[in-house]
Amino acid sequence: MSFDLSKMIPELEDRIGDFIDDLVSGLTSETEMDEWDLRDQLNENHLSTAILNAFTPMLTVAIEDLIEEKSEELAREWEDYYLPSLRAEMEADGEVDESARRESWANFIDMKNKDGDLSEFLAFHCDWDIENL
Repeated sequence: MSFDLSKMIPELEDRIGDFIDDLVSGLTSETEMDEWDLRDQLNENHLSTAILNAFTPMLTVAIEDLIEEKSEELAREWEDYYLPSLRAEMEADGEVDESARRESWANFIDMKNKDGDLSEFLAFHCDWDIENL
């Protein structure tokens, strides 16, 4: 899965912000430079690009982990609150109705997004094997 890291999502802002604060704090104390001098030095030497390239794989893993965690959480909620009524209504014969489950899941994700409980990014990427629940 490939992500556009230029798009920040609310769920990562705190994690990345804390990381940057720690990084800048550590570098400024090590170099005895103030934050702005450090930023200027990084830009002049193109080190910021090198640092970003070095951390891109870790950010990608963090995003993938976030998507998986959120997908699991949403799947549990969908399974607890929406699957029982779907089973009673659409699967009374005991056969899994995959299209009904997919439609219910999509409606659930859309609702979460419209209510502001789920960012556009996560709404697009969250998925779960709901047919096997």
